[in-house]
Amino acid sequence: MATTAHADPAFAPVAGADRLVPIGGGKQSVVYRSADRRYVVKLKHDGVPTVGAAMARARAMGAIAEEFAACLGPAHSVPTWHVVARDDAGRARVLTIQPFVAGARPLSAVDYGALSGPERARVAAQLDGIARRARRLYRARGHMPDLHGFSTADAAARARLRLLYRLPRRLSRFVMRQSLLHSHNLLLTDPPECRVVLVDYDLVGRARLARRAFYAARWLLLGVDQLRLARRRRAG
Repeated sequence: MATTAHADPAFAPVAGADRLVPIGGGKQSVVYRSADRRYVVKLKHDGVPTVGAAMARARAMGAIAEEFAACLGPAHSVPTWHVVARDDAGRARVLTIQPFVAGARPLSAVDYGALSGPERARVAAQLDGIARRARRLYRARGHMPDLHGFSTADAAARARLRLLYRLPRRLSRFVMRQSLLHSHNLLLTDPPECRVVLVDYDLVGRARLARRAFYAARWLLLGVDQLRLARRRRAG
């Protein structure tokens, strides 16, 4: 991928990296890790017609990322940069670049039985605080970070997720199966630190009505998550 413009010129060498390992993705992006394990690079599925439009999107994404990081605080966030590049087809693409969080895994992959009681309690306390801050931001701004997320390394599965007729199934899965304890967008660093970190700083979707409905449902479900976490903390 030949770099043509950058939201932050300091990261031009990362945008042009030729050794990237795919590690997953979701409805909006595919995620790569640099071979040297220094960076994570996220590529949006869709391109934009001009570099100028891509730069505008990168700036908007950067503003939201800063807002979400400020919401959660430095203990639970990572630096996020946005870069504009052209792909081989000449389309302008927005790349999201973050430092690779070594010794961390998604909460969806955590074996909670392997953690000690105090470690589980610490995770639950952090998640409760994160949910509380996110819900507060929603009340103030009408949006909040996607704390749950969805991940798949299968390109065909990602394409199916974007089909409109799959929406009822996606909503059912979201309501019935997802919880913060099994998040794809929150990572847990290895013991003894056991720090919870958000790695997704994008707004969900682009259609205004669908976005409002999504965030309203998410606000309610985070309240349910907080009740679950309170029970878990009491149980130890």
